[in-house]
Formats: sequence, structure tokens, C-alpha cells
Amino acid sequence: MILNAAAVLEDLGRTDESVTRLDEVLVRRPDHVEIHYNKAITLLAGGRLREGWAEFDWRLKYPSATVRYDLFP
Repeated sequence: MILNAAAVLEDLGRTDESVTRLDEVLVRRPDHVEIHYNKAITLLAGGRLREGWAEFDWRLKYPSATVRYDLFP
């Protein structure tokens, strides 16, 4: 339910509120890759680039991730 609310808030351009909802979920599930990824996209869309790019590294933890940029210097 909270994830749906976060998605709707992001669609409405209310990115700060969306991030707050995602953070509420991450308190209970701190290692959930998809939630971190959604948070990264929301932060980037809201112009919070430093935070967004930091969260975006979680995409590499997807089991299906085939590109490993962290291997390059």
C-alpha cells in the first residue's frame, strides 16, 4: 500500500513526499533492492542528484544485473 502511495505521489510531482513513504518501507526492509531502486529514480527525478546516484548503486544488487560498473577503476 505504501509503495502504491509513493508511486502516485511521484506521478503527481510530489517527490519529497514519495521519498518519505519509501523511507518508511526501508525502515522495515532495509535490504530491499527494488525499494532502493525506486527511491533512486524518485530522487533523481526530483533533482536530488547526489542522493539519487548514491541509491542508484543498488541496481547492481538485482539478481539479473549483468552490467557491473563497479568492476571498472
